[in-house]
Amino acid sequence: MEVKIELGHKAWKNIKPTIESYTHDWTVFVQGVNGNEIKHIVEKVIFHLPDSYPDPNRVKDKPPYALSESSSQGLSIEIDVFFCPEAKLKKVHYVYDVFIGDEVVNISWERKLSFPNPSKEFKEKLLLAGGEIVDLLNAFPVMSDGFIKIKEEPVDEIQSVNNVDEATINSAVQNIDNLQFSFRNKCSTSSQEQLDFNKLLEENKKLKESNIEIKEKTDAQEKLMDYYKENFSRYEANILNTNLGIDQLKKKLEVDEREITTLKLQLQMLQVK
Repeated sequence: MEVKIELGHKAWKNIKPTIESYTHDWTVFVQGVNGNEIKHIVEKVIFHLPDSYPDPNRVKDKPPYALSESSSQGLSIEIDVFFCPEAKLKKVHYVYDVFIGDEVVNISWERKLSFPNPSKEFKEKLLLAGGEIVDLLNAFPVMSDGFIKIKEEPVDEIQSVNNVDEATINSAVQNIDNLQFSFRNKCSTSSQEQLDFNKLLEENKKLKESNIEIKEKTDAQEKLMDYYKENFSRYEANILNTNLGIDQLKKKLEVDEREITTLKLQLQMLQVK
């Protein structure tokens, strides 16, 4: 599933500078697109200001996820969007440039996030937040009737999918290590400890199976990405060839137009005679 979030800011010039000599006020925000309520999937948003500001790490754990401040020049702030526990993806990180000017600034960007194979509970939350069920094949190049249509996807969304698998694998490996360490420290001949040992082995087995499944999905995704990269290169070559043909037709048209102009002049001269 995919869900869109919107990052943006508003900035305006003050009538006179503040006590700190700041000339502009501005507000940075993270929100759902078209009024969708991302509170169903977002746990909190942290805005990281430069250290020159008091309390530079501002936490917003409920809507509106917005931060209002002042400055005399543009600056970059880091934004961490944390998701609810049901999401495999813990957070996404953005570096946002706040620019100001003499005119009022009101600008925003949409970012698309992918959540593959969500649980039933999380899927319901995604739908409440405006999420959509998408076909992965529709997000890549397709050819139709001799024309090429390419849909570009932001880099951070592909990275989001990769981060999901990597984070899950890392978590599974850490759990296995913890269980093995626990077993070495608790191993004994008592019946209760034997039961604990069997339980640990069973949990260890399940975690390993889950790890293998995630690895297989990751490998399949990498193969799919390689396939689309290969096709993209072929489509790009077709575009270049098509553009070359168009240039040649334009040149021929210019030659034909010059010949027509010459014939018109000759015809006028004959009429005068």
